[in-house]
Amino acid sequence: MSRRPRVGVRVTAGLGNQIFQYAAGLAVARRLGGTLELDTSYYRKPQARPLDLARFGVTWQECHVPGRSGLARAISRLLTGGRNRFFSTRAELRERGFPYDERIRSVRGDCYLDGYFQSPRYFADIEDEIRTRFDPARFASPGTAALERALAAEPAPVAVHLRRGDYADPAVGKKHTLLGPAYYDRARALLDGRFPRATYYLFSDEPERARADLAHWPPVTVVAGLDRFEELHLMARCRHFIIANSSYSWWAAYLAAAPEKVVIAPRQWFTPPYLRELPTVDLFPEDWILV
Repeated sequence: MSRRPRVGVRVTAGLGNQIFQYAAGLAVARRLGGTLELDTSYYRKPQARPLDLARFGVTWQECHVPGRSGLARAISRLLTGGRNRFFSTRAELRERGFPYDERIRSVRGDCYLDGYFQSPRYFADIEDEIRTRFDPARFASPGTAALERALAAEPAPVAVHLRRGDYADPAVGKKHTLLGPAYYDRARALLDGRFPRATYYLFSDEPERARADLAHWPPVTVVAGLDRFEELHLMARCRHFIIANSSYSWWAAYLAAAPEKVVIAPRQWFTPPYLRELPTVDLFPEDWILV
């Protein structure tokens, strides 16, 4: 009896990236009739962000991938007694750049995936499964109930995400641009033109600073005092979206079930020097509007 292929994927960075990586690996595993395993060694680093996949009820088999050298493999075998080893010879696909990597369709047998895989094209074959597995409704709580009722009563609630946090760090800001009010003003003007009764709900990792940045707007509801999973749930309950250059709000908009939703995303996902190296042509679904 033949063994099922083992598909390993390296998981890194924050929540949105983790979902992208998991989704790409699961799509390959489903196509090959194999099993998905995760390499979460990144999260043993002292400054690593939390590993959040388990919050969605995701369970996994951990895979350990020794280094390239024979010495590293020998040490791994010695330390693990030969257990928890992915395989001695592996097909390894390392993402070449930000656009969709067509090579992933050619992967066969045991394989190891290393990259960000930030495109819905990677998991288009299992889109419904990904939407079900990562449905944010699981994070509904007594703290979200009142705002859920308010959103349900509105004809066109819009989730606005303004990310600051590490983006305000000059070192991080060399790659990840900090979006200013001009982007949000243009996006709101587009939505106001289509939905005159739109109401706006502002989500941010720095809500008071976000409120100040958009102080010139007509009244908005600033969502604060909840954890990021509760906020993800509430964002996904909105009908339209102005997202930040953040995979967190990308997933909130993508997972939202509202029919005929309108999603506005920033064309400048990275700073101009990085956009030349990391074109985002495959990052967004075709019907999203770039501003």
